[in-house]
Amino acid sequence: MEELEQKLKKQEDQIKKLEQGLKDAQRILHEHTHNGRDGSLTFRETVELPTGKSFDSGTSGWLGYQGNDQFSMTFATGPEIRDGVSDYSKNSQMSITHQDTSLGGRTFVEGLRSPLFSGTDGELSASTTFTQARFDFVSTEFDLLDDIYLVVYDIDGTFESRIISTLTRKSLVVTSAFTISGTGLTWFIYQPLYFGSAERPWKRLYTHEDSGGGVRFGTGVTATAGNALLYFKSGKLIIRWLDGNTTRYKYLNLSGTGVTWTHTTTAP
Repeated sequence: MEELEQKLKKQEDQIKKLEQGLKDAQRILHEHTHNGRDGSLTFRETVELPTGKSFDSGTSGWLGYQGNDQFSMTFATGPEIRDGVSDYSKNSQMSITHQDTSLGGRTFVEGLRSPLFSGTDGELSASTTFTQARFDFVSTEFDLLDDIYLVVYDIDGTFESRIISTLTRKSLVVTSAFTISGTGLTWFIYQPLYFGSAERPWKRLYTHEDSGGGVRFGTGVTATAGNALLYFKSGKLIIRWLDGNTTRYKYLNLSGTGVTWTHTTTAP
């Protein structure tokens, strides 16, 4: 009799374990997701990373950065995930940068793609030839099929940007001469991104009116040589362009039926 009671007790314990296992399986099934549709693949709690460290997930990664009164978050994807533009990268990346009021209080969304190079050993003598010693551009499969830009910073922080035309192992030739001269110059190389694509275009682009908004063409600081601005103000479509030392405006009055563009050197 006692032996039978022990067997029954053992079976009861096993049944309880099975019941608990079933409850656990039901809970796991409830929390499980397929393709993240129920949200269970999202972060449930805060994930903290030290400044300058990245979160990598296979072919993509996130990087947070803080310095010089600005804060940045960068998303990168590509065959070589590393911390942003670090010397040389084959990736593409997008960044949102928040600047403090000491830097003008602006926020920028930027995009870059490979080839991405950067260094602090650039040499220029106000010419079209740029040299550096760190990279062998030929061995890194540098592709010049699309417009690739070289940006060089002077010692005072000003910069100039040029399109690369040819290259050798340690030097680059650009389409027009730099005015910057010196050694130990900070520099980087990048290729711009497409905003949308032929088969997946964006639906609409919203911009602010007046010269503080609009669409900027070209590189360099706004309202300097090498770029133009298209904007709308008070019923006029306006193009601003720096022609030598003269800022020129050409505008079309959208009121009425007129189709004549007007030129002026004073902002409409």
